[in-house]
Amino acid sequence: MPTPIEQVQRDENLQDYWIRRSLAALIDIVLILAPVYILSWMFMIGGGGFWYVGGLISGFAWFIYSALLETASGTTIGKALFEMKVVAVSGRVDTAKTLVRNITKLFALFFILDLFLGMILEGGDPRQRYSERVAGTLVVLQKKG
Repeated sequence: MPTPIEQVQRDENLQDYWIRRSLAALIDIVLILAPVYILSWMFMIGGGGFWYVGGLISGFAWFIYSALLETASGTTIGKALFEMKVVAVSGRVDTAKTLVRNITKLFALFFILDLFLGMILEGGDPRQRYSERVAGTLVVLQKKG
C-alpha cells in the first residue's frame, strides 16, 4: 500500500489540494502571528526574549483561533478563502475533535511532525495530518453553488 506522500506525488488533484491547504494555513498563521509579534515587541513581553514568548503566545493563539472557528463553522478564514472545510469522518465535528486535530499547533515543531507523520505512515487518507486521523476529521473542498 503506498504512503500518503507517494499518493500525493502521483496525483495532481492531491497536489492542488495541498497547495490550497498550505496557502490557507499561511493566511491563518499571518493573521495570528502579525498581531502577536507586534504586541510582543511593543510591550517587550519577556524582556530580551520577546521572540520566544511571542512564539509561545502565537502557538496558543493559533490553537484557540483554529479550534473555536472550526467548532463554530467548520472553517477558518484561510480555509474559507480557499473554499475548504473541516468535516468529521463519521458523526459531526465537535469541540473534542477540533481540540485534538489542532493541539499540535501549540508548537511549530509538533505541527511539522504531525504533518510529516501523516504523510509517511501508511493507511491514512493522503489529505490528513496524523492528528486528523486520531481526531477522525478531514479538510475537504466545499462544493460550489
